[in-house]
Amino acid sequence: MEGLSELDGAEMAVKFVERLSDDLRVPRRLRDVGIPENAIPRLAEAAMKVTRLLANNPRKITLEDAIAIYKSAY
Repeated sequence: MEGLSELDGAEMAVKFVERLSDDLRVPRRLRDVGIPENAIPRLAEAAMKVTRLLANNPRKITLEDAIAIYKSAY
């Protein structure tokens, strides 16, 4: 939308995706698809092996970062 700040546009996009996910009944949390919390360290370790994607990420991601991301998705 014209005249919309980048932040406002991003927030609108996030709200749209959340609404779409709800409408489609897409699970949002790892626990909602049966992933146990104790799997988080293994998931994070596996994610750290996807070096092609990590190399293109604008931020350096550590194992601790990956664990935190998975925990927030749990």
